[in-house]
Amino acid sequence: MPGSRIAFALACLLLSPSPGIAGDRELVVYHSWDDIVADVVLDAFSRETGIRVQGMRRSSRHLVKLIEAERDHPRASAIMGGSAPSYVMLDRAGLLEAYLPAGAEAIPESFRDPDGCWTGFYIGVVAFGTDSRTNDSAPQSYAELLDRPWRGGVVYANPATSGTAYSFLLGLVATRGEDGAFDYLSALHPRVLEYPSGGAMAVRLVELQEAGVAVSFAHDIVRGQRAGEPLVLSFPAEGAGWEIGACGLLAGAPWPEAARRFLDFLVRPETQERIGRVFPAYPTHPQARVPDGVPPLGALKRAPIDIQTAGQRWDERARRWNRLLPRSR
Repeated sequence: MPGSRIAFALACLLLSPSPGIAGDRELVVYHSWDDIVADVVLDAFSRETGIRVQGMRRSSRHLVKLIEAERDHPRASAIMGGSAPSYVMLDRAGLLEAYLPAGAEAIPESFRDPDGCWTGFYIGVVAFGTDSRTNDSAPQSYAELLDRPWRGGVVYANPATSGTAYSFLLGLVATRGEDGAFDYLSALHPRVLEYPSGGAMAVRLVELQEAGVAVSFAHDIVRGQRAGEPLVLSFPAEGAGWEIGACGLLAGAPWPEAARRFLDFLVRPETQERIGRVFPAYPTHPQARVPDGVPPLGALKRAPIDIQTAGQRWDERARRWNRLLPRSR
């Protein structure tokens, strides 16, 4: 009988999934990217580790609301992408668990949370994407965007839902002050055709010739250029708003071990370079190459932004924007 017990134990070991093999289990990752971009990352991670991954997309603020609603029964284990202020909000609500991914020590401290609750793995810079078919020049400043008539009109996303649009607002607050920023957006309103929920959609509306100028992240505009769209990329001379695109481990994660491996994978320089081939944002890892088609980050004038304050005041500013301006025209 001892031999039978040994044989049974061996059979159980052979049938049990080994560490790192998912079996029927699935890692759920929430993200704020286009599914085409997210799938490049998720598929590469699955091929490397054997862990099955399901991604689900929402805009930055929608993700915060979803994670808050799932507080008692979290479905996802990790969050990928979206502006760092949304991670500040999640951290203040106790919805993130501190974890510094392996190798993240090489990322500058200014691009990660001091307590390790989130880590930046890309940087997005607010820019203008202008349709060269309908406009013979591109805006070079916030002032010019406001003062000149742009054929086709202007589009930018709703800062109550979009991290892109909130980064635009943060740039205005930094360069014009709190009231000056909202005065500017009120003056710009008559030129705005639509306020989509996400920043990438603003670029898409220009590509479809439904608008003339999009205020979005440079990486979304460069993606359009790579696809052959006649977009001109320009930046506000006063100081562009910008974001730290972050990732983090959700509190109460159903599968924290796999989530930590995923975060380790995200911050690696080779992963950041892989992302840059389909999503040309600036990498945070100093050993990762900057994607083709974007100017060096050091060549751009970025507005001074305090990430903690930006997270703490997002709801307040979103309410003010919604009171001041309608969601659509």
